[in-house]
Amino acid sequence: MRFVMSSSSKHVSLIFTFCFLALNHFQHFGSNAQLIPQDEVKILQTISDKVENLNWKVTQRSCKGDRGFDNRKISRNEEQIIRNVTCDCSFNDGTVCHVTSIALKGINISGPLPDEFGNLTRLQIL
Repeated sequence: MRFVMSSSSKHVSLIFTFCFLALNHFQHFGSNAQLIPQDEVKILQTISDKVENLNWKVTQRSCKGDRGFDNRKISRNEEQIIRNVTCDCSFNDGTVCHVTSIALKGINISGPLPDEFGNLTRLQIL
């Protein structure tokens, strides 16, 4: 007994096979979300609330790759204002980001720095 495929069945089979292989191949190019751990988000938001003129709205998706967030450099007369939060997103195969550097210059923080800075375990530069 011999099995013979019709021309239309061959086309359907070929299209199905092509789609399956294409989808299987492209799944490796999907973007993995790079997220800040929720406890770190809470710490950063607490710091923002205590240092009233930061106005950070931190979410788990605030880090955009290794660029970080709130990157601003403003020059007013001779005064320079720098706000920069740098992230390292190399953790857990590039899916987790941690804040490694925070630069705050010229924003006139009054009083002591919030203790919560000490809870950012990956922070290397402040």
